[in-house]
Formats: sequence, structure tokens, C-alpha cells
Amino acid sequence: MSGPNGHRRRPDIVGFVDGLPLMFVELKRPDKSLRRAYDDNFKDYMDTIPHLFQFNAFVVLGNGIEAKVGSISAKYEHFSDWKRLAEGEKGVV
Repeated sequence: MSGPNGHRRRPDIVGFVDGLPLMFVELKRPDKSLRRAYDDNFKDYMDTIPHLFQFNAFVVLGNGIEAKVGSISAKYEHFSDWKRLAEGEKGVV
């Protein structure tokens, strides 16, 4: 995928519904932090290929051990743990 300034990027997973990119997933190795996925990858994609996020509904960050979900406008601190069984429980992937 190319951005308006000619940068080429290849996201890990983009979920399309009726041709609209509604879900963005950034995956890291288990030894890499989700914060790194947010800071180094997701934010870079937002800057270089912003048209990918015009219709985006949610973002998933995962590393095989933990995962978080949030919106494109959420700061990392506002991403929620994925797959919680109850609101008060810690996430389980």
C-alpha cells in the first residue's frame, strides 16, 4: 500500500467489510511489547498511509501472549485488554 508521499507499507492484517477497511491488526513477536507495536508501527501507518484509516472501526495490537483493542484516535493507555470474560478480570489471549 502506498501513501500520498510515496512511502510503501504492508500492514500485517486489514479486515475489509464490503470493500471498506474497518479493522487494522498489528502483530509482533512474543518478545516484543505491544507498546512497540503502537509506537513504532501503528503510528507510522497513521502518518504514511492515513487513507487506510478513514473508515476504520477498531485497531488490534497483539504479540501472541497479550492483545489490546482500541480506536484509531485512542492513546495507548486507553486500549483495552482483549478477551476479558468480565469487566474486572485481566485479559486472557
